Amino acid sequence: MDTPLDTDARLDKKAFYDWLDQQDGGHYELEDGKIVRVKVSKGHARIVSHFIKALGRLLDPTVWDVVAAEFALEVGVQVRFPDVVVEPAGDEKALKCEAAKLLVEVLSPSSVGRDFNLKLAEYKTLETLDAYIIASQDEPICWLWRRGTDAADARAFPDHPQEIHGRDKAIDVPALGISLPLAEIYLGVGDR
Repeated sequence: MDTPLDTDARLDKKAFYDWLDQQDGGHYELEDGKIVRVKVSKGHARIVSHFIKALGRLLDPTVWDVVAAEFALEVGVQVRFPDVVVEPAGDEKALKCEAAKLLVEVLSPSSVGRDFNLKLAEYKTLETLDAYIIASQDEPICWLWRRGTDAADARAFPDHPQEIHGRDKAIDVPALGISLPLAEIYLGVGDR
């Protein structure tokens, strides 16, 4: 669940990072100069973990870094912490993502509008990004925006996502040469 903190102050990225360094925990993002706290459920965390495990299994760790929500991604004036980031392997001391190839956001009840609208618009501006996945936290459904599906412009993202529904389906990301089985991503989710 995402909730804005009760503050009228507007922060720039530097002030946000300074504020973040003073916190003892929690997940926060900077959105339009405001600090937004991000809360997640166990089911949400389980799906994120499954994405990380699957990507770690499928991608060469000498070529790709697969990281979770503690890794900042700056998009214009916003500072986001996507649930999963894949980028070329690089500086182990880096504090933020510089060349995201794949981003994953797992929905929570209050993040639907943000993930499908604000973040989608922001992430589509990233020149290095090849795919953006939004995953339901309740059932095996994912929405995929992938560059290169528009015949007129190979670097454009489509206006509408590909919906991938069902444990027997997979998310294909040709730019990374991988296919993520939804059965693996949603293992133990919605089975109880």
